[in-house]
Amino acid sequence: MNPSISQKERIVSLDIIRGLALFGILLINVGAFKVIIEGDPLPDYSGINGIINTLIIIFVQKKFFSIFSFLHVFIFWGTILPVYAIIGLFLIPFYHTTVSTLKKWLMGMTSIYIISLMVKIFLPSQGAISSILDIFSNDAMQIFIMFLAGFLTAKSGWLIHIQELSKPIRWIQIASFLLVGGISLWIWNASQSGSSNVDSVTGLGSLPTTLFYLTTLFLLLENKQMVKFLTPISRVGQMAFTNNYVAQSIIGTAIISMIGLEVVSPKDILYIAVLIYIIQIICSTIWFKFFSMGPLEKLWRLMTYGTKPATKNPS
Repeated sequence: MNPSISQKERIVSLDIIRGLALFGILLINVGAFKVIIEGDPLPDYSGINGIINTLIIIFVQKKFFSIFSFLHVFIFWGTILPVYAIIGLFLIPFYHTTVSTLKKWLMGMTSIYIISLMVKIFLPSQGAISSILDIFSNDAMQIFIMFLAGFLTAKSGWLIHIQELSKPIRWIQIASFLLVGGISLWIWNASQSGSSNVDSVTGLGSLPTTLFYLTTLFLLLENKQMVKFLTPISRVGQMAFTNNYVAQSIIGTAIISMIGLEVVSPKDILYIAVLIYIIQIICSTIWFKFFSMGPLEKLWRLMTYGTKPATKNPS
């Protein structure tokens, strides 16, 4: 095994994870680039389109914004911005708390989230209690859990000790993989049968799937050669503010308009997402040949700190 990567390389690893998360978010967002109005044809969910849609639900939906939450990326463009800003405020009381206290809160919030989803799935008719369950099982709760998990990971310094923690991380990876397999089959069956519980079951599988993705990536990116190979993806992650929603929306809308799509079906989502992502990798790589950060990241830093960063990439 290659020796543990340096702190600088570890930052690149986190940018790679952000870059991969951006692709997952892109798979969810592409369908929204084409607004459907009354009288327009609806997306086709039969045959291969139905299979692709179900696979996106199983492996992508609710998972990749969780990875962003874990990595403490609070800068989003679009309707998600106020949600992240408000949820982020709830982290302030935890700033000076101990690792032990953070662990207790994380376990407690996660338990409440999972129990709420389980009750919704198996005991759907709960009257007034349903409103309370909706609060504790929605996406905002999941985002806050991942915020806490990321905060705990950073505060405890686990990210700089991946190699020493490789054995417990491997066990977490295996356990989460088994959970992902079982819940994925559950989601598939629910989707094929037209069950109303698909969203709740997807939410139930989001945390173990995110955990499996993160542990796998953390272990994989301990390899220096893998980090080097995936460095172009890290450039996309470095420009998360610019690339996420902003560039993706502009490029995606342009592609849909150019090819004249009346409706965006799941198979269209797949190839459009891949095309957008390739364009972003190329543009981000070229950009960092001349600049040290993305244009919106630069603007955000200027507005926040009042300092102008260097324009030439020091690397």
